[in-house]
Formats: sequence, structure tokens, C-alpha cells
Amino acid sequence: MIHVYDRNPARRSKLEQLKDAGLVSRDTVFRPTLPDRRGEFDFAVVASSNDSHFQLVGMLATMECAVLKEKPLARTLAEASALCGRYGDWVQTLVERPSMPAFRAAAAGLLGLGKVTGYTIRYWNQVPDYWHTWRNSQRLAGGGVILDMGYHMVDIVIRMFGTPMSVTSRVRPNLPTRRRYRVEEDATLELLHESGCRGRIEVSRVAPVKLEQYSIAGTDGTIEFTRSEMTLASRGRLTRRTWASDAVTDAARMLTRAILHYHQEGVNKSDCAHAVNVMRVIHSAYENGGPG
Repeated sequence: MIHVYDRNPARRSKLEQLKDAGLVSRDTVFRPTLPDRRGEFDFAVVASSNDSHFQLVGMLATMECAVLKEKPLARTLAEASALCGRYGDWVQTLVERPSMPAFRAAAAGLLGLGKVTGYTIRYWNQVPDYWHTWRNSQRLAGGGVILDMGYHMVDIVIRMFGTPMSVTSRVRPNLPTRRRYRVEEDATLELLHESGCRGRIEVSRVAPVKLEQYSIAGTDGTIEFTRSEMTLASRGRLTRRTWASDAVTDAARMLTRAILHYHQEGVNKSDCAHAVNVMRVIHSAYENGGPG
């Protein structure tokens, strides 16, 4: 049995129409608010505005309900640390890319690169008008493109290369046509790892094209990959692989992996520490930022 809770009646009505169309299980129950019944639910998937994460996680943890929540872990490093300190045994942050075949293959391919010397990540998007939503509020969102899109990229960087020892950022002024936006929309992060590896992350909500591209260089080869394909050049050999990738498939992979892990082992207890580490890097990017 699946329960869907949404305070927005219009959005709840649209979801119920999907049920009538056969796109959502007919056993699904729609309600405006969470019940306060301990032990009734196995787990909850939380996708809501960033300012509501702490409260919702607390309510669900009190109900002894595991939480699989949308990134970011929180709005700030302090909030993330407090959330994990109180509810770390109940919460796991959902990120798509670690469950996608291209990223898993690229991580495995690092063994063929020798010593990794550098990487460049470009995550460019063309985000629809959001000036009237919570995403345009520093208080509600916690930040702009560095926290939102950058969270995914920093998560991948830590998983593949370890935590950087230093991070700086350059934030470009918002375009003249987008002065009503109060959060940053275009930024570049420069990262340095203890091994000497240098990284660069470019994130943008206002790019001329949509792009998500990863380039990794090592002493013995290179890897170029996207969400759907990878090219590995290592020691004179060239390997190319492709996979299916779209919004529905990628989200399904993420949820399936998280739910399967929860079913077999419970909440991933190490996830909170990792997510706080991601927030620590993002915090450093904001603290060590300047105009670009």
C-alpha cells in the first residue's frame, strides 16, 4: 500500500488523475497531511522544498519511519550536521548518478588511468522560469546553482576521487534579463585533492545548451562520459559503451537501488556522514567564493 501526502490540493488532484489513468497503483491513498501513527509505514520518500526537509525528517523519524529524501541533505552545513546528529539512523539522501551504469563503469575504469591528474565536469541546464517559487529564495532554498546542481557533482567527485582538501568558487553575476533572481545561477568550482589531482566543476541554470559531460585524465589514459555513454582510452586500448538514460529510467534506477538496499539492510548508516561531507565541500565553495 502506498500513501501520498501533499498539502497542495491542485497537485494532489493531478496525482489522483494519474491513478484514474492507470499510471499509479489503484491501492494508492492520497491525503493532505501526515498521520501521527508510530510504526505504520516502512519508509517514506520525501521530495519537498529545502526548508521543510528538517521538519519532515523529524516527524517521520519520530514515527519510526525510514526516510529516503531528495538531495540536498539540508540548506546549510549546520542544518545538515544537526539533522544527521538527531536523525542519522533514519535518513538517507537520494542521488541518481551513483546508480546509473555510466557512472559505475567510469568509477571502475579509474583503475586503468594510473594516477588521476585532473577532471572537468560541465553540468549545464536551461531551467524554466522559477522566480516566483521557493527556489528563488535564499532562506527557503539555502542557495542557488552551487547547492542545487552542484550537490550532484560534488557527490560524484567525493565518491570517485575522495574529499578535496580545498575548494574555491567563482560566481558570475546573473544576466541582465534575470535580475529578479536572488540566488546564483552560474558558477565554477575549482578543487584540489591531496594527491595533487585538480578538478573543475561548471554548473549553470542559464547555459546556451543543455549538457552533462565528464572528462577525467590520468597518467595512463582518459575517460570521457555522459549519462548514457563512456569512452575509455587506456594503454593503447579504446573502449566505448552506451546505456539507456532518460528522466524516468534514471529515477527508477535510483529508487529501486535505495529501496532494495533498505529492504535488505535497512537505512545506509554511512550515508549521513557522506552527505554531511558533501555539504561541507559546498559550504567551503560558498565561503571561498568570488565574482567570476
